[in-house]
Amino acid sequence: MPTHRSPLRLLPLLVLLALGAGAAGPVAVRAADAAFTAPDVRAVAEVLATPITLEADPSGTALRVRAVTSIPLICSAVYGPDTGYGQVTTGMGMGGPGGMTDHDLLIGGLTPGSTLVVRVQGVGPDGTLYVGEPMTTTLPDPGPDATAGADLAAGATIRAASSAYSDAYGPERAIDGDLATEWSSRGDGDDAWIEIDLGAPQEVASVTWVTRSMTDGTATTTLVAIAADGVDLGIFPVDAPAQLEILARVLRLSVASSTGGNTGAREILIRGPAAPAPSPAADEETNG
Repeated sequence: MPTHRSPLRLLPLLVLLALGAGAAGPVAVRAADAAFTAPDVRAVAEVLATPITLEADPSGTALRVRAVTSIPLICSAVYGPDTGYGQVTTGMGMGGPGGMTDHDLLIGGLTPGSTLVVRVQGVGPDGTLYVGEPMTTTLPDPGPDATAGADLAAGATIRAASSAYSDAYGPERAIDGDLATEWSSRGDGDDAWIEIDLGAPQEVASVTWVTRSMTDGTATTTLVAIAADGVDLGIFPVDAPAQLEILARVLRLSVASSTGGNTGAREILIRGPAAPAPSPAADEETNG
């Protein structure tokens, strides 16, 4: 009857064989390992087709890093309060596995009024690393908006959308409160649309479509049509509040004019009525 040895009982023997027990000198290293050399590191300026730009969102909570390179790169940006950095962001992958030449990196969760140091870097198809110079920017600080009502999108859900480029660009990204994420359609252009369910009828004061865009000029929405519970409300410019003052549960937003391509929204802001300012009499009672 054959005897089956436990793999654990064989482990010491395997270790001895791997270490070359009984042989003189160290175990030979494979030629491939011995021949390894670190990749070249070059300045990213050598492959820039356009300068790197830093575009701060007016809220001061997000920053867009854009660049166009002459060769495909897998690109990232490290950032932080100084050249110690501490955080990194990468492109969201529309260029496929071979990298891309149009780079659009989004950094979110930032503090308004703070100073940020950013360095762009990337790797080329041959393994060469390209590193940029540190760039410093100070984010805007708009201060609190006393006229802003409750954020109704925070409790909303997505009913449907025309399409999504991928899971990373799903429609729920349009109402996640993060300007560093975005919903992108899959080439819908002016046919892109999204439906948002507020869960119950809500007083809606305004809706803002914050457009996404690509560095090649495509995917920029300029006008959006808004309907509430099946009733058309009109066509409005993007990136500014559309003042509505309605009671509604389901909002449908449709691209009415764009530069085509993978249109969508970085964020869709839905605000309720602003809280009324305290009356002078109430102030006197409080102070008195």
